[in-house]
Amino acid sequence: MQLPGITPSSGAAPGSPADIANRRKHALSACVAPLRYAGVFLPAQLLQLRPVAAGLIVSTQFSGVWTTSLYDMEGHRELRHGLAHARVVKRRDAGTMVLAGVEWDEGFLRQWPQSWLCTRTVEDAHAVIGHMSPWLRERYLQGGGQLGRPLGNI
Repeated sequence: MQLPGITPSSGAAPGSPADIANRRKHALSACVAPLRYAGVFLPAQLLQLRPVAAGLIVSTQFSGVWTTSLYDMEGHRELRHGLAHARVVKRRDAGTMVLAGVEWDEGFLRQWPQSWLCTRTVEDAHAVIGHMSPWLRERYLQGGGQLGRPLGNI
């Protein structure tokens, strides 16, 4: 499945008006909800509390590696670290898809798997997360999540 917002190089200087115009021309407008924290899927009850970011999804290829990033609606500023080795793992006709890849921390010191739920609206994102609740909770517990478990002696 093809990545959303595939943006060919404009040949313009990064951040220049021509570069931004090229990004806006090819990007996909969407809402993005990261489904994992440090590689572990979070349960729906935690995801519903986290912000869903609206912006432009831009996919680019550099040295054979696809990266998908989320920019603000004007195409100026990156809102989320890009997903390296990005791929589409699920796509629905209603414009909903799940992207997966590798996310780096802010210092580019550590990396982990990340999945983005991409939808047309924030409301759609929350609805899909609600439907995914049992699956997300199971993955969360498998990943060592403690929410809802007895904590014992701390």
